[in-house]
Amino acid sequence: MSEPVIAAFDGPPGAGKTSLISQLATTYLDAAVWFSEPNHHFTAHDATGPDLSRWFLKREADQARRTRELAEDSATGLIVSDRNHLGALAYCYAADPGDAMPYDDALAFYMRHVQPHQSERLRTIVLLVSPQVSLDRRGNSAERARWDRWYDRGLLERLHIFYRDIAPSLGPNRPLVINTDNLTTGQVYAHISAHLTAAGLPFTPTWPMMPGRPVLHETVADVYAALGGLDVLGHPVTDLLPWRGGHVQICQLGTLHRPPSEPAGLWNPASVAEVSR
Repeated sequence: MSEPVIAAFDGPPGAGKTSLISQLATTYLDAAVWFSEPNHHFTAHDATGPDLSRWFLKREADQARRTRELAEDSATGLIVSDRNHLGALAYCYAADPGDAMPYDDALAFYMRHVQPHQSERLRTIVLLVSPQVSLDRRGNSAERARWDRWYDRGLLERLHIFYRDIAPSLGPNRPLVINTDNLTTGQVYAHISAHLTAAGLPFTPTWPMMPGRPVLHETVADVYAALGGLDVLGHPVTDLLPWRGGHVQICQLGTLHRPPSEPAGLWNPASVAEVSR
C-alpha cells in the first residue's frame, strides 16, 4: 500500500467531527487507524486548569510521533484523528482565565514541542459551526452535567472566532475550513472527499448510511461500564465493526476494541503492535 493519508477533523462542538471519523472507519475498516477525541478520564491524570491544558498538548506531541510510526505500517491507508492541536489551542484561547493555560504559553508550547513532530502530510479539516447552530444541533442542553461547559454561549462564540480567524495560520499545512451551517451532510462529505482524494485517498462513490443511534454491543458492554459508561464514553456512534481479525465499536469519546484472542478493552492506536497484522 502507498503512503497513508493523514487527516484530522477539528472544530467547535456540533460540527459533526465524530460522525465523519465513524464514516471513514466504517468505509475503510482494516485500512484505517484512528485517534478518538482526547479523553483524560482514561488516565490517572487528575490535573485541572493550566496543568490539564499541558496534558492535552503533550498528548498531541505523543500522537504526532506515533502517527509517524503508524505511517510505516503497510496495512494502513488512512490515519485520521478526532481533533488535533487546534482543539487544545482553541480551548486555551476561549476558556476563562485560570481554566486553561494562557493562550500565548500554549501556542509557544505547541510551536516548540508539537509542531516539529507533525507529519508534513497532515491534512486538517476544520468543520465550522456558529454558536446557535451548534446549540440547536445538540438539543440546547447537556445530557450530563459534566458536559455543561460545551453549551456555554460565550465559550462557543470564542471558539468560533478561533477556528474562523486564527486556526488557518496554525499547523504544518493550512487547514481546509468548511462552514457547515447551511450545508447538507452530503455537501460536507463532497468537500471532504475532494480534499482527501487530492491527498491520495481512494474514496468509494457514496458514504455508508449510518444508524441513527447504534446500540452498544453485548461483547463490549462490560468494558464500557467499567470505563465509566455514558459519562465518560458518551453514546455509541457505530455498530460493532470488524477490524483486522477483531472488532471495534466507536463511541463519542472513545473506541472500544475486542482483539482476536484477548478481552475487550480501550482502543489504543498509539500502540504499533496493536495495529500491525
